[in-house]
Amino acid sequence: MKILITGFDPFGSYLINPSIEAVKLLPTKLLNVDIITLEVPTVLNQSIELVQQAIHHHQPDCVLSVGLAQGRQGLTIERVAININDFRIADNQNNQPIDTKVVEDGPDAYLLSVPIKAMMVKCLENNIPASISNTAGTFVCNHLAYGVAHLAKTQYPQMLTGFVHIPSVSESNDQAMSLQEVVRGLTCCLIAIIENQQHDFQISGGKED
Repeated sequence: MKILITGFDPFGSYLINPSIEAVKLLPTKLLNVDIITLEVPTVLNQSIELVQQAIHHHQPDCVLSVGLAQGRQGLTIERVAININDFRIADNQNNQPIDTKVVEDGPDAYLLSVPIKAMMVKCLENNIPASISNTAGTFVCNHLAYGVAHLAKTQYPQMLTGFVHIPSVSESNDQAMSLQEVVRGLTCCLIAIIENQQHDFQISGGKED
């Protein structure tokens, strides 16, 4: 088995993007599974194209992308990606699409196929705050999550896809996660994927709002 895990380069006012910094610290082998890491540009279309090239080259069994969501608490494991680009800010090449589709003839949404509940449970068992999220936003994170899910649906039907948002990191603020905690959380997510490739846990992860 091979897992491709991606993180984004810095964007907007961020000089460092903890998503790629955490991804870089992951092991290259986990439970005898190859872990392949990739830095992705925070750019419309280019992000999908680069991951597509990596999929073609590595033929992974799973693609897990990681992005930054400032203000969220803990790791938020995404359930769904929608076919909408609605960028609040411009990307790293000044693209700012409003209400356009990620894939013109694609479905409105994809449910991501990694075992999201098992990932959440594995994090919580290891004292990493984690929850299920039902919105990946409408910026490049959702753009990539949808694009990779569409690639899986149309070209790689056996490939699992998923997305995890991480919060801002801090080594001094007790309210934030440290980079090492994020790395531990992503490692838990990878282990859960490896251990639960064919099924997910049937437990509640829903929200009232």
